[in-house]
Amino acid sequence: MLYIHFGNKWKRRSDVLKILKWCFILFIISFSEARSADVVERIVAVVNNDIILLNDLEQYTKQFIDKIITSDYSPEEEQAMIKKVRQKTLNTLIDVKLTDQQIKKLKITVSEEEVDKTINKIVKSKNSNVQDLKKALEAQNILWDEYRTRFRDQLLRRKLINKEVNSKYVLTTEDKKKYYEDHKEKFAGEKKYHLRIIAMKASSYDDEERKAILIKMNEILDDLKQGKTFNTLAMLYSDSKTAMDGGDLGFINYQDLSARLKETLKDKKAGECSPVLDTEFGFQIFYIEEIVETKPKTLDEATPEIEAMLFTEFVDKQYKAWLGNLKKRSHIKIYENL
Repeated sequence: MLYIHFGNKWKRRSDVLKILKWCFILFIISFSEARSADVVERIVAVVNNDIILLNDLEQYTKQFIDKIITSDYSPEEEQAMIKKVRQKTLNTLIDVKLTDQQIKKLKITVSEEEVDKTINKIVKSKNSNVQDLKKALEAQNILWDEYRTRFRDQLLRRKLINKEVNSKYVLTTEDKKKYYEDHKEKFAGEKKYHLRIIAMKASSYDDEERKAILIKMNEILDDLKQGKTFNTLAMLYSDSKTAMDGGDLGFINYQDLSARLKETLKDKKAGECSPVLDTEFGFQIFYIEEIVETKPKTLDEATPEIEAMLFTEFVDKQYKAWLGNLKKRSHIKIYENL
C-alpha cells in the first residue's frame, strides 16, 4: 500500500487523492460563485461618488427589450435596437443620479400633502377625479404608488430648478391667449370612455402558451358576439385586478388612452368590443360601456391647465440647460460593451 507524506502526517495515496479532489471541486465552486457575483454586481457607470450597476440597467430596460425580442426584427435590427435602448436608459439613469445628488445636497423635500394637492389640482382641471385616474393607470399596468413616486420626483425637480436657476418665470395674459388659440383642439371638449377589460397574461418566450391563450381569448370574443355579458366573462377569465368588478376601468379620457387604443376605439359605439389586442402586458379585450362628451372649454376655464403646461415646458427647458452644465462639472465614467 502506497503512503504519501501530507502535511505533518503520512496518509494513504487514495485518501490524499480524495482530499485533492474535494479541494479542486471547492475551488471550482468558489471561482464560479465569484464570477457570478462579479456579473451581478458589474458596474456600468460611475457618477461622481455613486455607481450604476448592471442590475439597475437591466431592471429598467427589461420591459422594452422583451418587446423588441418578441417583435419581428432581423437579428441585426434587434441588436441595434437593444443597444440603443440600453444607451438611452443609461443616460437617463445618469441624469437621475446627478439630480438626486443635488437634491440631497440642498436638502430639498416634498411632503405627501404636496403630492396629493398637486395631483388633485391636475385631475380637477381635467374635469376628472382621483378614482378615475387610478383606473386609467391600472389599464396601463401602472401602480398607484409608482405614479405617486414619479410625481414626487417631478415636484422635487421643480423645487431644485427654482433653487438653482436664477431665471424668473413670467407668464403674461397674451402668452396664455396665444397658447389657447394655437392649441384649440386640446380644449375643444373631452370624450370619456367608460371601459371594461378582459386581460390574460402571456409569457414573452413561450410560443405554445401564447397560442393557447390567444385561442381562448378569441373564444371569449365569440361568446361576447353571441350575447354573453362582458362582466361575467371578465369575472371568469380575466387576470386583471378589476376582474371581480367585471373588468370595470371606470371613465378614461380619450386623450389619456394609448395611441393604439385610440385608433381601435375611435369608430366604435357604446356596447361594442375591441378585437383581441396583443400587447406587452398580454392579450386584452376592451368593452365600451358608455361614451360621454363634455363641452369645449373657454379661455378662462382652460387657464389653470394652460398655466400648468407652460410652466412645465419652462421647467423642462431650464432643467436641460442646468443638467448640461452640471454634467460638465461632474465626474462621469461610462463603461463600454453594454
